[in-house]
Amino acid sequence: LTKESGVVAMITMQSWMFLSSFESLRARILGQNTIISMAHLGARAFDSIGGEVVSTTAFVLENQHKPEYKGAYLRLVSGNSEAEKAAMLLEAIR
Repeated sequence: LTKESGVVAMITMQSWMFLSSFESLRARILGQNTIISMAHLGARAFDSIGGEVVSTTAFVLENQHKPEYKGAYLRLVSGNSEAEKAAMLLEAIR
């Protein structure tokens, strides 16, 4: 998705992090790339999408494998709205 050592940020469905059918994708990401940061947003991350319809994760990947790199990971699933999750994210950054 990007040149070598470039970065890409995405918001995607969260299921790739948990389902066995995505095991090879997870192995590829961990074996060839570096997760710089990830915020597990869960449901209700976007007020325009009501209820529990879409559960998401936001992340930044670097197109370089750095096995010793320690990424920043946040679990924001307990927030019940876009605003609550944004406030939780800002608090974690501080």
